[in-house]
Order: sequence, then C-alpha cells, then structure tokens
Amino acid sequence: MKKMIFGMMLPLLLVTCSDQNSSGRLTLCKEVGRFCSEKGNKIIECRINQGILEEQEIPCKEEEICWEGVCFEDRCPNSCIKGSDRCLDKTTPLICQEQNGCFQYKQLSCPENQVCSEGRCYTTDCKDLCVKGTRECVDDQRVQECGNTDQDICTEWFVKICSKNQVCISGHCVKKPECSEPCAPNNECVFEDGETFCRCKKNFVDTNHDPSDGCECEYSNSTIEICDGIDNDCDGIIDNGGDRLCMNHLLHASAICDTYNQKMCLIESCDEGWIDLNNDPKDGCEHPKDKE
Repeated sequence: MKKMIFGMMLPLLLVTCSDQNSSGRLTLCKEVGRFCSEKGNKIIECRINQGILEEQEIPCKEEEICWEGVCFEDRCPNSCIKGSDRCLDKTTPLICQEQNGCFQYKQLSCPENQVCSEGRCYTTDCKDLCVKGTRECVDDQRVQECGNTDQDICTEWFVKICSKNQVCISGHCVKKPECSEPCAPNNECVFEDGETFCRCKKNFVDTNHDPSDGCECEYSNSTIEICDGIDNDCDGIIDNGGDRLCMNHLLHASAICDTYNQKMCLIESCDEGWIDLNNDPKDGCEHPKDKE
C-alpha cells in the first residue's frame, strides 16, 4: 500500500499478523516497535508487558498521517498523481499539476461547444472513424491504432512504424519470426503478407530454378550482357548475343566472342592496312601495315 507524503507516493509499513495478546483479542504486533495502521491514521506501538507482546494505538491528528510509525503533517491534502487528469463533469477538466510543492487538481472550464473527455476539452463537430483501441496491420512494417490524437472528441487512425527486426502481426509489432529451415546460399529469410519464407537476396537470381543450390547468379555490369564468360543479366544464358557482343569492339579489327576459354573478344581478322603487331587482342589491330 502507498500513501502520498509531501507530494510523493511512499510505502506504508503495515503489520498484519494474527497473534493474540494477553487479553485474548487479535493484535497487529509481531515484534517490538512502532508501525502504522492500515488506514495510515494512527500509530500501532508494540511493546512487552509482563513478558507479553501487546499493542497500543496512538491516533494521529486530523491533519496528520502516519508514515514509518510516526505522525506527520499532511502538507498535500487531496493530492493527485501526475498524469491522472480527469473530468469533473462534461465541461470541467481536472488537471493534476504541481502547486506549491504538491500535485493537486486544478479545475478548468471547456470553451463553448466543447466537451471534456479524459481531462481534455474537445470539439464535437466530427464523426468517429474507428473503434477506440482497435489495432491492425497496414503492412508488414506498420501498425495503425484507433484513438484520439487531435483536438476533437472523435476517434481516428494513427500509424506507428515497427522498429528494426520487428514485423506487424495481428496489429502488434513483434520480433520477426525465423524461417523454419536454414536458407540456401544467397537467400535470406523474409516476412511478407503474414508468412515467413526464404528468397533471393538483392541482385541475386535463381536461374536454374533449383532451390537446393540457392540463388547462384548475381547481376553484374548493370545487367548489360558483355563478352566475359558471365551471365551478366542472369537470364540463364552466358554471353547471349555471341559475336554480336564484339561488333565495333576492337580497333581496326573484326572480333568474335570466346565465351569458354579466354572469355573475351578475340581478333578474327584485321581491317585492311592494319596488323596486330603486339599479339594483344585488347587493343585490336593497332599498327599500320605499311610501317612494319
């Protein structure tokens, strides 16, 4: 049990044993000392009398309360707990606020055409949009709750975003469920539309449609296919386009795509008047023939 003392909630020390004293009546005493009665308006003094533990009641004054076996002046009569605003009637809010070192209710009046609800004044020119306290998922990451967050008396939806590693289930943000089995390579466990499953990570594709080896292809070269022995666009075909990938690719030369060996464009033939003097296909036919 707690009691407001000097504007603070403090515990009352109570003794509730059922021993009997020498007169045969029930006593609150279990050990020697001073304690407070359950109502906090009197001291219970426990002492030894002829070898018997007995009690004596010492009432506190009307303006006092008992705390830890001592009567104190109650400096905060009719005290309240901060945040416990309420309505006295339909147009009178009672606001719990600090006044002269104590938390006490201050009585206010609502303006014309407003009513009091939960200690606040609201306009009445509106319609409820939902049932207060209702919660539901907007999507996997957002939850909407019905309440009153504006200056009218009616309810409306307000949206909250779930924190990282949380998802919305049945109107509540909860820890994201784990997949029932480990995901294959380049897969990740995701939660969508109320279900948990494995799918390819970003920029990875399951080109062979075999879940056991995961998502084996990764997009490369901005998904533009070039002659490099790699399936850049992850369509399941390596260097699709063949020799056309090497058109106008080498200087003064026609080229073909060597997909499986050197995995690059190779010189098929030099243009008339040019030769490949350094045997490096990367720079094509770089030397004029008449300057050999």
